[in-house]
Amino acid sequence: MASIQVLKKKAQACLDKKANMPMSPLFNMANVAKRNATGDLKYLQDAIDYLTCKAKAKLNFDEDDKEFLKELYEAFWWGGQYEGYAEAAQLANYYVNGEGNSKDNPLRLDAELYKTAKIVIAAMTAMKLFIADQKKTKKPFFNIQCDNIEFRAKNIRNKIISYELSYRRKNEVKRRFRSSARKSEVAQS
Repeated sequence: MASIQVLKKKAQACLDKKANMPMSPLFNMANVAKRNATGDLKYLQDAIDYLTCKAKAKLNFDEDDKEFLKELYEAFWWGGQYEGYAEAAQLANYYVNGEGNSKDNPLRLDAELYKTAKIVIAAMTAMKLFIADQKKTKKPFFNIQCDNIEFRAKNIRNKIISYELSYRRKNEVKRRFRSSARKSEVAQS
């Protein structure tokens, strides 16, 4: 009987958070990215928080909820394409529009990207150093995750962050260069 009361409380907590579903997450995300529109960000975040609460309380999603989530992942796809994260965009698209059965229709990505990407190399280096350190101290572990407290506490994690920041800066410079090159081509024609 107590579990029914707990479930009712969770359901009521979700209803208290009820938010209108944005009908065009891509528009809202573009406003956040280009105009720093904090109202649009809050609008999206409220909807995501509400759906998270519904999922945790095991409440059903209605058609508006499902449509919002689909459009949100499609917006991730567009954002990934625009920002130069083609593989992330491909994953988001597959998640929304894929067959859903990875055994019959697996998504294939070029492994070379992950073998040569500086961020992956830095992450692997940090993980190898962490494993070696754990071996020295004879501490067992089952897996390494970014939220693993011991891994996060090590200085080797900072290498990943610095590589990631320099990678992002480099991509930003490339994108600005391409944008200015396109503008000058248009101006010349």
